[in-house]
Amino acid sequence: MKRLVIVVAYNEEGRVGGVVKAVLKHGNVVVIDDGSSDATAAEGKGAGAEVLSHPRNMGVGAAMKTGMRHALSKGYDECVIMSGDGQCRPEFVPKMFKALEQNDVCLISRFLGDVSNMPSERYFGNRLFTGLMRIATGRKVSDASCGYRGLKNEFIESLPLDRMSDDYRFEVQMLIRILRGDWKYEELPMPAFYDEQKRTKMRIWRDWPLMVSPILREMVRIRGWRTR
Repeated sequence: MKRLVIVVAYNEEGRVGGVVKAVLKHGNVVVIDDGSSDATAAEGKGAGAEVLSHPRNMGVGAAMKTGMRHALSKGYDECVIMSGDGQCRPEFVPKMFKALEQNDVCLISRFLGDVSNMPSERYFGNRLFTGLMRIATGRKVSDASCGYRGLKNEFIESLPLDRMSDDYRFEVQMLIRILRGDWKYEELPMPAFYDEQKRTKMRIWRDWPLMVSPILREMVRIRGWRTR
């Protein structure tokens, strides 16, 4: 099996190199530098990864799509997508590839692990978000907002990447396709980890309405609701 680890990074100098070194032994690594203004690209390359750089910041969805297209073009059988900020624990990469031996998709769930370190606003926001996802898809999932995922080639090939969003909505659109399709998936528990010295690039009041919008559209589509 050809395995690829896709590390999505935007201004992660001082972090991305450690992530790359921690996962290199589990497969080839490509860093998708989403238009960083610091030394993210150079650090990733120096740590041993292939680096693909966007000319400007295009969004986390665009970076994931670049990584997926790279995986398809190079003939990889499986990939793991993770962030370069260190919050996706590198030691879970081999566990995710192991899970892909019996599944099409592997999802990481912080809510099956220890969430005592999760800020309260993110805890309650994630619970609400996951509840809406369950209603929209009718499928069980415990952490709908975690983008740390393992994917088989067949699932990636099924995605209409050109029609999917370039921002955080991409992660939600992908999860809806996993849950609404016939894809076999497994959730692995991972303790929540938040670095108090580094604030997440996600902005709750800006990005969460974007992420909820595909779920609401799915509710309308499946349940036949009509808007005035």
